[in-house]
Amino acid sequence: MPLDQCFDIIRDGSGRDFEPILAEAFLDMREKVVNIFVDNKR
Repeated sequence: MPLDQCFDIIRDGSGRDFEPILAEAFLDMREKVVNIFVDNKR
């Protein structure tokens, strides 16, 4: 699954499938998450 799609799922599910505060915190860390993802794909 593309990383962008993962972020879309979390954003769209905030308040329904995910606790809004946690979804917001995760989405605010997008750059860090992407960097970790890219570093681990090497």
